[in-house]
Amino acid sequence: MKTSMLNIRSAAMLAGAALIPTAAVFMSGLVSTAIAGTATQTISVTANVNANCKLSNPVAVAFGNYDPIDVNYSTDLLASGSFDIRCTKGVTAALTINNGNNFSSPNRRMIGGTNNSIFLNYQLYTTSGRTTVWDSSAGGTVSYTAANSNNTTETIYGTVPSGQNVSAQAYSDTVTVTATF
Repeated sequence: MKTSMLNIRSAAMLAGAALIPTAAVFMSGLVSTAIAGTATQTISVTANVNANCKLSNPVAVAFGNYDPIDVNYSTDLLASGSFDIRCTKGVTAALTINNGNNFSSPNRRMIGGTNNSIFLNYQLYTTSGRTTVWDSSAGGTVSYTAANSNNTTETIYGTVPSGQNVSAQAYSDTVTVTATF
């Protein structure tokens, strides 16, 4: 038991003796406090925004029933379709529609589904007044400028001219809308 007590006393004495030189150093001013420094550097942060457009949500120009004997003997059949365009803000795009798969100047034509030698003429226009043909010619292009990057719906106005001598069957065609920016 005496040995244990002696060891504890010795450890306490050694610990106290170790603190005395440290205190003396601080009291004498030999150790000064550190002054923090700063350094700055600028870093560039960059990004590129590309001009881009997307066409989506096509709605077919579905004319429905054409009656060459009665209603459409003297009255055009009208319909409309649409598509959405979304472009990067500020981008201007020229919107064109090709002439379809069965074009024979000056008519766009839908082909008969059962008798593909018979066609039903039609035309697509830029406005509801149906005065300007929407095609890929200089006068038939619609200009679109994006005010923001939200979808904008563009309407296609279609006409099947009256008085066509065609057989009873389903007719169809496919056109392609293009945005050039």
